[in-house]
Amino acid sequence: ARGGAVGMTRLGAGKDGREAIDRARGVGQLAVYLAKADLSDSYLDPAAAEGLLAVLRGFPGDVVRVHFAIQSAWFLARRGRHKEARAIISTYSPDAFSHVAQHSAHLVAKAYLAVVARLPGARAAVQDALALASAQHAIRWQRIAELLKASLGNGAELSNSIVNIGSAFPWHVTFLADIVSERVDELDAGAQTVIADAARLHPGRWRFVLRERIATAGVGEGIRAARLL
Repeated sequence: ARGGAVGMTRLGAGKDGREAIDRARGVGQLAVYLAKADLSDSYLDPAAAEGLLAVLRGFPGDVVRVHFAIQSAWFLARRGRHKEARAIISTYSPDAFSHVAQHSAHLVAKAYLAVVARLPGARAAVQDALALASAQHAIRWQRIAELLKASLGNGAELSNSIVNIGSAFPWHVTFLADIVSERVDELDAGAQTVIADAARLHPGRWRFVLRERIATAGVGEGIRAARLL
């Protein structure tokens, strides 16, 4: 049921996704709150994510603490709280992971943080995350790492990646909506179309990042972001 909820949310059926998660309470409160925290912050309603993470903080066990650390790092880094994100993502080494896919999730989260914090090792961090996700056939994280890699290039490179990935899988573009929205004025018409489609599928997430983009835009900037709202 949790997998169905994730799929429905990524396809834009946010209400149905929420209802499916609520019906899945029988599989355990932990799985429910993990799904809700990820889907809320990444696609549906970023404002609700902090409360969900606060609930997760109270669950015992190494597995939940690893998930909590990864999701919290995304939450914090998306809001510019890079120092806090680095502290929490560094809490666990790969030895603590119980599932192989957590290695990719961990490295991609670290790579994202390096990109948004403009750390000197960002390019190497992204390449390491992409190599591991590819080797593990962790397709979700591989595509997100590919978009991260393109975001380190020029507008044409990012546009190509957004079109190549987002035309079929727009939820990956939404997942990195904060990075994409900052570069939206540089992107070509094809990428703009993909972004507009993603924004229609996941309006809550895009409103959150586009309003921030408009609020911080300089003179002559933010026009395309405003059109997407």
